[in-house]
Amino acid sequence: MINNELTREVKRFALEQLGVDLVGIASNDRFDQAPPGHRPEELLPGARSVIVMAGRMIDSTFLSPNPRVYVLRYSQLRLSFQEVGYNMCRFLEDRGHLAINFPSTAPQDSGPVGRLVFADFSHRHAAELAGLGQIGRNRLLITPQFGPRIWLMSVITSAELAADPLISDELCPGDECNVCVEKCPECALSSDGIAVNKCLQGYGRFGLLGILRLIRDALMEKDPEKRNKMLFGPRSWTLWMVLQYQGGPSMCNACISACPVGWKFHQPPRISVSAETPTIPVDEFNRDELDIKN
Repeated sequence: MINNELTREVKRFALEQLGVDLVGIASNDRFDQAPPGHRPEELLPGARSVIVMAGRMIDSTFLSPNPRVYVLRYSQLRLSFQEVGYNMCRFLEDRGHLAINFPSTAPQDSGPVGRLVFADFSHRHAAELAGLGQIGRNRLLITPQFGPRIWLMSVITSAELAADPLISDELCPGDECNVCVEKCPECALSSDGIAVNKCLQGYGRFGLLGILRLIRDALMEKDPEKRNKMLFGPRSWTLWMVLQYQGGPSMCNACISACPVGWKFHQPPRISVSAETPTIPVDEFNRDELDIKN
């Protein structure tokens, strides 16, 4: 039986205590089209509902010419929304219901080939099924209030909560806009969908592949002085920042910043460094390498 009182308590707790901007609920039966192994009841036995919460990103972030502002926001929201999910699970368990949440990014299953880009649970699809928005051409959730400039967290629970209605109005104008496709620096977006490998190409320079390539290049370099400069140069420092702060010197956000839906200003930003400027490979940094000796 649907618990309307608990539904109201959950939403009030999310908005007033956890500080999220949007909260919606999807019933378990809405996930029938999810891939096997990724449906709520397969992740939590007895699951009946999914609570999806969203926090807005600060619009001014996308107007700054310094890409590290976006990296900071990304890191802050990623960490804070892990707490949001955890505290909602505690709230439900304290009332006698099972509840789990999944990370918004890593860690993920890294077993079979390709699994690194296939998460355990899709927050954006859950958010669409919870009535928070619709998935647009940029393959991100677009909300009426904030466009795609949000961070999501989902909680799967055994509580039977009242589901929210789906959004019926089309939020993404598609061909009439197409700005996300035009702005994508990796040419990963099209009317047919997204080429995931292309999408990950820019950030991949600063991720695991970047680390492995640095190790490989250092091992293959025969000249001790060149090898020393390689290991103690900007490539190493850049990769260290990625590990330490969850973000490289440039992180693509073109498909997020370019979307006109939900902008509080009169128009989307005219200049977005990460949207207009392709990600610079670490090999091509125009900086002097640090003179550090072993």
